[in-house]
Amino acid sequence: MCVITNQVKTSCFSHSTFPSLRWTFPSENAVGNSIVHSIFVKGEQMNYEMKEDDLDAVELYPDYKYTSVDELLDIFMVDPPKPGVAALE
Repeated sequence: MCVITNQVKTSCFSHSTFPSLRWTFPSENAVGNSIVHSIFVKGEQMNYEMKEDDLDAVELYPDYKYTSVDELLDIFMVDPPKPGVAALE
């Protein structure tokens, strides 16, 4: 993992050393850094097992048409939508 600071200095370190480094970051960055580490390094948003009594979103809202990531990739690779245009004032 590499961290780029405001002075454009890059520091690289292993994911196992990140938890001990969290105390060296400024306190205003601590929460954001912890969330980034949890999501992108440890993969915790997808690293859990559903139990027998857990409900998936598909079961909660059966009438909603969900689009899988594979379907979205097919759309964007084969027939990508035209980019939106915004007027900047």
